[in-house]
Amino acid sequence: MNKVIGTILIIIGVADFLLGNFGNINLTYFLGPLSTFSPYVFGGLGLFILNLNPSNDDDDPALDRFKDKK
Repeated sequence: MNKVIGTILIIIGVADFLLGNFGNINLTYFLGPLSTFSPYVFGGLGLFILNLNPSNDDDDPALDRFKDKK
């Protein structure tokens, strides 16, 4: 679930940035002067949520020789 929410926030941040800079469309006009920073906030929150629970998919057999022996 975190992966979906984080990805959606990043997409909103990218869309807000692109539309604001190239399309002259302000998606967060209701924030007033703070709307300048909203793409960074959306993207940052998305990255933060994505990194809350890092996946343990680093099971690369080629790197087994560097792992600690138990």
